[in-house]
Amino acid sequence: MQTNTLIKTLPTHLAERSRPLNAAVPATGTFVLYWMHHSVRGHENPALDVAIELANRLALPVLVYQGLGGTNPFNSDRHHTFILEGARDAHREIKDRGIRAVFHLATDTRTASPLRDLISRAAICIVEDYPAPPFPDWTARLVETCTCSMIAVDCFCMVPMQLQPRRFERAFEFRKSNAAEYTARLETTWSEANIVAAPYEGAIGLSDLERLNELLLPVKDGRAEGKIKVKFEFMRNEYDVPMIVGQLRTSLELQCQRCLQALDMPMQLDFRLMID
Repeated sequence: MQTNTLIKTLPTHLAERSRPLNAAVPATGTFVLYWMHHSVRGHENPALDVAIELANRLALPVLVYQGLGGTNPFNSDRHHTFILEGARDAHREIKDRGIRAVFHLATDTRTASPLRDLISRAAICIVEDYPAPPFPDWTARLVETCTCSMIAVDCFCMVPMQLQPRRFERAFEFRKSNAAEYTARLETTWSEANIVAAPYEGAIGLSDLERLNELLLPVKDGRAEGKIKVKFEFMRNEYDVPMIVGQLRTSLELQCQRCLQALDMPMQLDFRLMID
């Protein structure tokens, strides 16, 4: 699928912040990767929401990657402590949204970052559209060898950079041009994306359920063993409580207590189980 087409499938408030970094690339990976480096938060994060929306469309999980290391001349204990403390809170928040986040802390500055390897295994890679160096150059080098669609998302401006009519030379010109749009957006509540997990469907053999199996007639005459068809999914209710919602269907072969003959009893159970 073309990268531009992927962006067009996004909600308007996310599509206006997204731009393609490469052309059509087959989505053959096993997850949607989000490289998080400056927008380190689990809420009101456009790049994270873009990753979630696209992962839902492809029925794939989201993986958030954050790394720390390198040979930056401005590295310091104070700076790294600030990053690590922020990462701890952000990763906890991301986990609460049902998303896996990993943090790579290099113990040897000569060790290569695992980011390239993760991108090689991703279906789509989402990066932050951060214009300050060295990130534009780093991103460009990743795009050169990228084997998946890569999308940059503006996470930093109230009015997206792509909506600016021109390049401004003075700060007051920029503020004046964006004043009305800025005020209007302040009153808008950010609409966050939610992970939509694909429902699980499978079957359980009745013989695996010991207590129930004691009540059933023995399987004979070459008949196939009975199965319970199971379908369920994870979701949250209107009070944001996690739940498992699903259905069980089967047919039980019992002994009629009146005529002592075999009796087929179809059964269906719909359930909603809250998770504490």
